[in-house]
Amino acid sequence: VGFDRLAAIAAAAAQRAAQVFAQDLMPYLATARKGVARDLKLPSQQYGAEGVLAYFEAKAQDLASYPPLPLIYRCFREVGNALGFLDLMDGLAGESALRGRLQLGPLHPGGVADADTGRLATAVLKGLGGSASSD
Repeated sequence: VGFDRLAAIAAAAAQRAAQVFAQDLMPYLATARKGVARDLKLPSQQYGAEGVLAYFEAKAQDLASYPPLPLIYRCFREVGNALGFLDLMDGLAGESALRGRLQLGPLHPGGVADADTGRLATAVLKGLGGSASSD
């Protein structure tokens, strides 16, 4: 898969994440929201971490016993994986753009201007897995 197909892959991943969220998650979330107590509020800190945890466990018992909860977790995992994948692809696109800027050197506006920066650019390219020839 080349850099030119990156946009199509990103669009497909974003579309799949939106589809899972809209079609699979939303109906369950609307029902699960009804299972959350309306008087849910943050208890005083004087009860400590154990007391606060016990409070929320008691308030969320109905939600924890909701049968489709594993399906909801799977859908959230799928959406999260798609978002993580998109973030990685965004990083790759930025890295590729950085490589192009560093390889162009002084010819690119805002590019490498002096010998020290040129050595830095070479080191960065080597760190990114690219090859850079040194003068």
